Amino acid sequence: MKLVIIGDGGHGKVIKDIAEAAGWSVSAILDDRYKEVTFERDVLKGPVSAAQYFIGKGNQLIIGIGSNTVRQSIVNQLNLDDEHYATVIHPSAVISKQAEVRAGTVCMPHTVINQGSVVGRHVIINTGAIVEHDNKIEPFVHLSPKATMTGNVTIGTGTHVGASAVVIPGIIVGEWSTVGAGAVIIRNTGNYETVVGNPGRVVKTYTPIQLNG
Repeated sequence: MKLVIIGDGGHGKVIKDIAEAAGWSVSAILDDRYKEVTFERDVLKGPVSAAQYFIGKGNQLIIGIGSNTVRQSIVNQLNLDDEHYATVIHPSAVISKQAEVRAGTVCMPHTVINQGSVVGRHVIINTGAIVEHDNKIEPFVHLSPKATMTGNVTIGTGTHVGASAVVIPGIIVGEWSTVGAGAVIIRNTGNYETVVGNPGRVVKTYTPIQLNG
């Protein structure tokens, strides 16, 4: 299994370790800070535009960037079918056979995804995060280390859930929002909100223009 990682920051380096532990062979690391194509220990390094070279040549891609908006932007820029993206899962992750993890998603060490849950495209399930039963994690979400999604939770597209945050059963967290580290979410939240504290309270709202600008 050959893997191309897009992004050579801290998150991309962690994905490289996870991928190698899971049996992938990393053939390239692409980042726009590289203006020319070079080789380092048989791994190609070059700009993101070089991704097109690897399509149809036995490679799959993963976006190794923590920012949800940047990750979505690169996926839109590349405009590739899901079949070209890998799903990278650390060997220590515990994933139910009745759960679904979609293309482009990374499950880091000691993560749990339980029965009936669906994890969307290009999601980050960070170290020790828990997705309990019957959750819906929409595309481009980032669940930070030790975040806990209890049963029947929905996390909207593009939302970032901070480290050790807890979302109680049946709650819907809106799209492109931020849940602060350690927050406890006990009621539904809207789109484009920052929610912090225990119990969670909205401290900021955004417009899509503010978010993407």
